Amino acid sequence: MWIDLDDEESASMIHQIKDSKGKLTGKQKIIIPAFNLYSKKVGDGNGNGRVKTFAYEIRTSPDNENMLKTYYVKSQTKEIQH
Repeated sequence: MWIDLDDEESASMIHQIKDSKGKLTGKQKIIIPAFNLYSKKVGDGNGNGRVKTFAYEIRTSPDNENMLKTYYVKSQTKEIQH
């Protein structure tokens, strides 16, 4: 997956590196928040008319929820376009 580091959504993942004295070194590191991706089988109806599909759920802290969902949707959209 490609991440645009200039995006507003990516700002919280970019951290400035400080030296042992606390001064900024001019280097950056990217920290991707921890998350789990679950798939669930969901459906509607019963008998021969039952429709089943899979739904994906991202579990993470509420602070990171919107950013991770946005990147997941972007990654799925990119795959479809290729």
